[in-house]
Amino acid sequence: VDDEDQVVQTFARGQADGAPTWPLRTGALQRWVPGNMAWDADKVMTESTAVSVARAYDVVMGTKTTFRGYIPAMRAANPNLRLFLYMNGVYAQSTEAARYPESWYAHDANGARVKSRSFGNYMMDMSNPQWWADRASTCKALLAESGFDDCYLDMLGTAPLAPNYN
Repeated sequence: VDDEDQVVQTFARGQADGAPTWPLRTGALQRWVPGNMAWDADKVMTESTAVSVARAYDVVMGTKTTFRGYIPAMRAANPNLRLFLYMNGVYAQSTEAARYPESWYAHDANGARVKSRSFGNYMMDMSNPQWWADRASTCKALLAESGFDDCYLDMLGTAPLAPNYN
């Protein structure tokens, strides 16, 4: 791996305001950042960090609370900024065990719900158009309250099919 491909892998502590630093590619241009991967960013985010992120990146992902209250300042710092709201496209969260009709959840050969090992999230039946209608309506509602531009649906690739994932 050469210097242009070195990426800071952690959100190091140490700024005066206690906020996480963001992963920066050294020696290369990186114009997006997966802010949703800074799991505790919504607890420690400051306006100065949010504005720094906006100045450094044109495309930023985050959860509905990652940049709460700071989006106008971020847009002022970078008029080209596009904010994508992170949503799980395949799984209902572990806290949503009773939120949806049973027929919406994916089930294994024994009839048990399929759950992710690491997060305890419930896999949904991807052939159910009601699940996709829910994703669309949830996205619209979250965009209206958050100030983000669009939703980013995660988990639509092959990860859920990995033998040890669920």
